[in-house]
This record gives sequence, C-alpha cells and structure tokens, in this order.
Amino acid sequence: MLHSAIAENAIPEWVETYRSYYRTEGEKQVELFTGAKQILQLARQSGLSLGFLSNKHVSFVNLLLQNLKI
Repeated sequence: MLHSAIAENAIPEWVETYRSYYRTEGEKQVELFTGAKQILQLARQSGLSLGFLSNKHVSFVNLLLQNLKI
C-alpha cells in the first residue's frame, strides 16, 4: 500500500526497515500535549484508574511511557 510497485516478497524487508527507523527516530519525535502530564497526575491523585491505548507495539509504548516519565 505504501509503494504500489513493491514485490510481495519484499514486504518483510520494508516492514523491518520501518520498524528499525521507528525504534531509533520515532522516539525522538514523540511529545506530550501541553498540560497532559498535569492532567494525568490530577487524575491519579483523584483515585482514577488510568490506562493507555495505542496502535503502537506494546514494547514501544512502554519505552515511551518510561522516557516521558508518565
């Protein structure tokens, strides 16, 4: 879908290239919305149970949560 001329047998290589880039560069591009950390802190202090929903792989989400200190 990303490249109409890609051969089907080349897809795994494209996927790994994308994932490799995302692991090294994607992390640098993630930022919290202004005030997000404060809202999460208030919610937690209020006794709310918090969860995160993402379309990213769980290992990457965990890394981002750790790096963003949330």
